[in-house]
Parts: sequence; C-alpha cells; structure tokens
Amino acid sequence: MSLVRTTLTALFLVAFLQNAAAQKRPQSIVKPRGAVATDGGRCSVIGMSVLRQGGNAIDASVAAALCLGVVSSGIGGGAFTVDMYGSNPDLKKKGVLSAGVAGEVAGLFTAWKQHGKIPWKQLVTPAEKLAEEGFKISKYLYMQLNATRADVLADKGLSELFVSNGQLKKLGTIIHNRKLAFTLKQIAENGPKAFYNGTVGVNLASDISKAGGIITLKDLQSYRVKVRKPLSVNILGYELLGMPPPSSGGAAMMLVSLILY
Repeated sequence: MSLVRTTLTALFLVAFLQNAAAQKRPQSIVKPRGAVATDGGRCSVIGMSVLRQGGNAIDASVAAALCLGVVSSGIGGGAFTVDMYGSNPDLKKKGVLSAGVAGEVAGLFTAWKQHGKIPWKQLVTPAEKLAEEGFKISKYLYMQLNATRADVLADKGLSELFVSNGQLKKLGTIIHNRKLAFTLKQIAENGPKAFYNGTVGVNLASDISKAGGIITLKDLQSYRVKVRKPLSVNILGYELLGMPPPSSGGAAMMLVSLILY
C-alpha cells in the first residue's frame, strides 16, 4: 500500500432539526425531509440513499465522507503538533511530514457508535464498491491532478492510479482503486481496528517509515478520538452545526450563512 497524502474531507450535511429548546427533550427527532451536499455528486447520492434506508444524519455523514475518500481526498485525515515543523513551515504543505496520525476512520466510527442507526458495514460498503468497480475522474479531481502534476508523476502509488504512458489520465477516465477497496473491506468487516492495529496499519506505518516519516504503528494504536462541542447558530429557525476550531470550516460556513441571512 503506497502512502498517499490526504487532506480532511470537505463535507456539509444539512438535516432539518428542531430548535434548541425542543432538542432538550429526550425523544428522537424525525423529519420527513433532508438534504446531503458534498463536493462530489456521487457521494451526495450515497448520503441520500442512506437517509432513505432509515439512517440518520450521522449515518449519511459517515457514508458520504468515506465515498469522498475514494473519489478525491483519501480516508486518512490527521493532525499536527505545534512545533512539528520547526523553522521550515513548508514541510507542512507536502511530503511525508505533512501527514498526521490518521484520525478520520476512528472519528467516523466514534460518531456512528454514539449516534448511528444502521449497521456500520452498510455505511462502508458503498465506498468499497465504488473503489472496486471504478469511478470517473471528475472535473474537480482532474483540476487537482493537474495542479499537482509533478508530485503525482513522482509518486509511485498515485502514478499507478492516475498516470498512463507518462501522462495524467484524461477527464472522465474510469479509475479502479482496488487497494483502497481492500482497505475499506477490512474496515467494513472489522471496524477501525483493521486500520489502526491490523494489516492496514502495519503496511501504512511501514510505508511512512520507508518514505522518511515519523509516524509509527504505536502512534496509530495509541490514537484516541477527542469529542468536541460543535459550533451552533440558528438560521431561519433551524440549528446549523459546524466543526469547531482548530478547523475553520464551521466558522466560515456560519459567517457566510449569517451574511446571506
């Protein structure tokens, strides 16, 4: 398994919730309408499918985020320490030191464990099938590949997926990522332990070490999810939730919403 630099996925899920006072009541809140919006149309469809199957907002978020991990961003995610890059901040932009301890899978599983309704495997399988059966290079992915062309061509793992005869594959080309499909299959069947303490974790730590990185298998095994209170704002009688700092996404989304309002 080749190390692929990942970024946090951009996922916005809008669910129609009761106002803050109503949420204090202990019963479940059920709404007849909902919407899922991601930066990949296929992933929005997967999220809506989960809602139609009886899943809730958390279920839809998990399935859509894992889908995004296939078509654009990877399933790693991560973090960093304050003094990790010393006097060379460029190291955080690309290269093996730009990868933090992968936290996305553990975070999604924790959210599902606490609030999900439908089986974990049912949420992971759509992304697994997409990676195995293939997906088209979208306009957005094609733009990102061209923007980082030199890095893609220099990386063995990325080249195996996105390069043919020394050139980036064209817009609309179908990509099969069977290594990622295998990883997702392990996660679907065994939960996050497959990622942090199984074959996937061992291979990941090995690849990082070979590339000159500092993340070890012990780092993966020691990873723990920290649950934070989300940012919240009332828009037109609905409560909009977003990621709190250090992420800037939630604050930016709420600021734009309030300006539009």
